Amino acid sequence: MTVKLFSLVVALASLANAAATAKSHHPICIVGAGVSGLTAAKALEDKGYKTVIFEKRDTIGGKCQSHYEDGQYFPLGAVLFTESLSYAETFKLVKSSGAAFDTFDPAYAYNYDPKTGAAALMEPFAPATIKALQEELARYAGLWQKEFAPIGVPSYKNGVPNQFVVPAQEWLLSNKFPIIASVINRAAGNYGYGDYTQIPALYFLQFFAPDIIASFLGTIQPYKTDFFDVFKRVSKTIKGPIHLGVKIERINRGRQPSIQYRGGKGRYSNTQLCSDFIMAFPPTSKALKESGLVLSAAERTLFTQVGVNGYFSSAVRMDKLGDNLTVSQALPNPLEPFKPEGQPVYLTPLHPESDIVNVYSADDPAHPSAARVKSHLISDLSKINKNLNNAHARGVYDSGSEGFGQPQLRAGCDATRPSTIGFGESETFRECSSSKTMSAASLAAYHPSTAMTSAKPEDCEDSASLSESVQTFPEEFGRTYHAYRAGSYAFPNDVIEQERLITMGECVRLLMEGEMFLAPLSDQQPPKSILDVATGMGDWAIQIGDRFPGSEVIATDLSPIQPKDVPPNVYFYVEDSSDEWMFKRKFDYIHTRNTAGCWSDFETQIAQQAFNALEPGGWFESQEMDCTPLCDDNTLDPESAVATWSKDLIEASEKLQRPAILGARLKEIYERVGFVDVQHRVFKLPINGWPEDPRLKQLGLMWAENLLDGIAGFSYQLFNKAFGRSMAEIEVSLIDVRRDLVDSRIHAYMPVYVVWGTKPRLH
Repeated sequence: MTVKLFSLVVALASLANAAATAKSHHPICIVGAGVSGLTAAKALEDKGYKTVIFEKRDTIGGKCQSHYEDGQYFPLGAVLFTESLSYAETFKLVKSSGAAFDTFDPAYAYNYDPKTGAAALMEPFAPATIKALQEELARYAGLWQKEFAPIGVPSYKNGVPNQFVVPAQEWLLSNKFPIIASVINRAAGNYGYGDYTQIPALYFLQFFAPDIIASFLGTIQPYKTDFFDVFKRVSKTIKGPIHLGVKIERINRGRQPSIQYRGGKGRYSNTQLCSDFIMAFPPTSKALKESGLVLSAAERTLFTQVGVNGYFSSAVRMDKLGDNLTVSQALPNPLEPFKPEGQPVYLTPLHPESDIVNVYSADDPAHPSAARVKSHLISDLSKINKNLNNAHARGVYDSGSEGFGQPQLRAGCDATRPSTIGFGESETFRECSSSKTMSAASLAAYHPSTAMTSAKPEDCEDSASLSESVQTFPEEFGRTYHAYRAGSYAFPNDVIEQERLITMGECVRLLMEGEMFLAPLSDQQPPKSILDVATGMGDWAIQIGDRFPGSEVIATDLSPIQPKDVPPNVYFYVEDSSDEWMFKRKFDYIHTRNTAGCWSDFETQIAQQAFNALEPGGWFESQEMDCTPLCDDNTLDPESAVATWSKDLIEASEKLQRPAILGARLKEIYERVGFVDVQHRVFKLPINGWPEDPRLKQLGLMWAENLLDGIAGFSYQLFNKAFGRSMAEIEVSLIDVRRDLVDSRIHAYMPVYVVWGTKPRLH
């Protein structure tokens, strides 16, 4: 219910210093246009950085939304703030935005029992209790300043002592703060901070600074405002673009960071190059994966421990409640939290001229249910007794919202957490961020479907065991490699390589002037069935599935590293495509991209099988890059480090019977197999930013970063197995290669061959 930006702005100061010593010409990409995303953008732009914001919803503000009726605003998120130290940045933001705000001074406070509706005025603190609280507060302030403040910095860079990872209740009582514990317990329940008997003290100490505790004594004036209006005004001052209603398909954290995204109605993906990222939403593992991030094993382990609270806000019409009051769930034991079961835990009428009441509900964080919360809204509020004028609840309907009709219900967040809202959260309900530990979700099984006779879809046990075996990746040279048919492919499949693969695919697409294919496929009569061989991260398959939503897209690879959130017409399979193909149907279009080094014989294993698997009149297309750096102006020394490395790579791949040179031979292979109307184009991909042409210069910079990310992975297995070189020897040899790759005096490029041909029609 409150919004506090102090810790966020401190974090931004650190972030801005660390982002780059010299400001990049690429913007900082911010995922999420909620409180933290907008304030991050504003603070960074004030420091001279460029920003761009991506938001999956069609509006800014995250959980700071509002319902408007009776000429008033009814916040469905944050509402309160003060002028105290902890709210200094918030107060400054509200004032500078020009949004209206006024005092919040309810004269009466009630406790109520949700099960019976019985309500009674809260008893004020006795003088002795106030005196004891003042004594506790003095000790609390000293301890907080001495022990917590030094470590309570952005990212907790100074470490976290063990005393702060115990549950908050345990820490408070062991330090003899029973009255403060009761205050925090009440506030945590009312305002959505979760169960202080389970959540670490660190979380509560971060928010409940001494001045916040003092505010509950009534010594500090609280204010209320329409925070949606505040942040709408803030958004208009941000210079960088704010993309609303977008779906992020991939976030690449390689040497050239980028975001691949698609607009709400867009058919094609766009790519935004970034200098850095800010993920401005609660970092649950589910949200991070759905945002397009590829997580390492360590990151998956870490973020599965991040959970969310089930805290909902709503606007409910209660025509006999009265005004100038608050109602909270009763706590029989002031030191024990209530059990969240979907019930309203705090309500207050903000505007005396309207009978619409702001209501805040808590539900089981492990299984939050919007339907359960809606049911409790009606049943529990209708029970409130005559002390509150026999109030009964009716719904407020807002046809423009994501709510549930009658009563209008939106889940909201108190927004005091820097991570406020962003991509990847459930649309059914919205949740408040907390550090509560949740059980880890198991990886989704990689089940084949009936598209392949070899998949044995009827045998669930076989499918499950296959899923386990192919996802246990062997490690070598500090990298992970595919488990299925281990050793048949020399390059890694870990997070570094996954992100590199995505960028490589994007480089090829941009080199082809944004086209995904050059074969004459028709949007009016799209191919019914498409096969993508050696799909890698599956990005091309996903894009083509979006392009042709009526087509079935099948994609195969040795590694199950593709995303789970894909178009409904796209299917991934763990398969070795050098084996005999066992598809039940024929295809209208078959595609390969960047598969050099995958096959012992591309002609027999892929081209011939593609010919056999195509319908007459179907098309086969290959987009293949050769690793030989070429040069048209003699600026590349044939004996240079990068040229020598390329020769070694070609020799090693030949020794291991996985030739790295494929593109230059494609056209003759196609024709030899029997394809007709064979066409080919050769594109030049610069190895760095040497071209004068702006588009090619940008592509060269992207490709240089990609090569720098991939060169070690390209070399380890090949050079070790073919030449017996150790990892250390390989790394030493790559030093000068890396220098050559970024030397813009070398005007080299790698050729990308695009060849397509059709299977003759039957006469």
